[in-house]
Amino acid sequence: MHLKYLSILTAFIVVFSSCDPHSESSALLYEAQIVIKEYRNSSNQEALLDSAHTILDHAIELNSENIGAWELKSWVSFQQKNSADFIASTNKVLSYYHGDPQAHANAGNAFLMLGDDATGLSHLDTALTLF
Repeated sequence: MHLKYLSILTAFIVVFSSCDPHSESSALLYEAQIVIKEYRNSSNQEALLDSAHTILDHAIELNSENIGAWELKSWVSFQQKNSADFIASTNKVLSYYHGDPQAHANAGNAFLMLGDDATGLSHLDTALTLF
């Protein structure tokens, strides 16, 4: 049932995104958010994370400045324990929110949870300096 709904939504996005990369990227971000909502209540979480990751990659391809897609990709990558994608997307988010102590604190905590203590502590130190 939910996959059928997702297929219909995808068709809607493709048809009505008016071939504008920014609009299509935003529509794909919305689609990924729906997939994540399904993820939270699903027994098939790994497949939904993979699907969201693929959708977000496409959204970012269409509009590399879609910070919402980068933020959600960072979260998805963290859930997947995909360190390389997590680092890349987190760095993009941090460059967007340059100088925001909360962004550095969030990144620092996430890196610590992934086991990268040096990077995590560095971001937490930066956050404290910016406060």
